[in-house]
Amino acid sequence: MKYQNLVPDLEKIKQLTATPENVASLSHKTEEVLANAYSIGFPDTVDETAFLREVFYLLSSHAALRGDAPEMIRYAQQVISLEQNDPELPEDSRSNTVKALYLLALLTQTKYSQFNLEAESLTSKERSSPEISFSMKVYDILDSNAYEQLPDARQSLPSVYFTTFFDQTCKSVPTDHHTPTPLPSTQSKEDDIIAVPVRRIIVSTLSQATAYEETV
Repeated sequence: MKYQNLVPDLEKIKQLTATPENVASLSHKTEEVLANAYSIGFPDTVDETAFLREVFYLLSSHAALRGDAPEMIRYAQQVISLEQNDPELPEDSRSNTVKALYLLALLTQTKYSQFNLEAESLTSKERSSPEISFSMKVYDILDSNAYEQLPDARQSLPSVYFTTFFDQTCKSVPTDHHTPTPLPSTQSKEDDIIAVPVRRIIVSTLSQATAYEETV
């Protein structure tokens, strides 16, 4: 694999716990890995494509923690593009998380037409995932003006990665409706699911909000 020399750098970043205090620094380091990969060349094998997808998974998690919707949209589109262009790429549950965060980021930007287009492109299996189902539920609440359901929806966040985008989306509701109080930003290493090795991801996906709540 032409990116082999970059694997140790990526692994070092994955072993660090992303927090609001260090996420900007981690994003910068991850962007450097991405830039170095592209300076070597575009992917030619499944392993090389999987490596780039891993980089974009990390960047997506960082964008979600920062609440940077434009960056989240950009990184998620890269993940989608890589998967569409390489059908041999193994399925990874983290893709559903990235797509769900992508949809939620679109809502924060009030890009409802694009949201609908992306939602229509999802498979039934993807739509049934807990993460994507949550983002679809938020859209349905907004679309039906059922704002009183937002506090209850907030209690079922798939993970802490959804917190900031959800709160940003709530800001679009009329001012006479209550916007939920933000959740604490405390996050343990066990919660940094996107950033840990693939073995851990396969067993414990970001949808395990309950597991997170029990460990803090």
